[in-house]
Amino acid sequence: MLGGKSEPVVARRGPGAPLAATSSSNDVSTRTPNYSYISSLEAQNVVQGQNGNFRPSDALTRAELTKIVLLAAKKQLDSSGAQTFPDVPPTHSLYSYVETAA
Repeated sequence: MLGGKSEPVVARRGPGAPLAATSSSNDVSTRTPNYSYISSLEAQNVVQGQNGNFRPSDALTRAELTKIVLLAAKKQLDSSGAQTFPDVPPTHSLYSYVETAA
């Protein structure tokens, strides 16, 4: 779960081979599309499910995707500048991630 929202994130296929890992989510099996990517990102603490479920078919917000990209890239957060996007105020739970990527 990202940003206090109830929707978990969906790992999408990216470049390179994923690390060998297993998913800890009840609803992610080896038959789940992109299983190896989801389990690899879970193992790296980039994504996580909620209440034991990942819900891999759920939608992903722009802010959630931004957080995934920055965590995967191991970027240090920096939101010291002015607010860039009017729809992501400083009170938004993912504000630091969005501003770092801006």
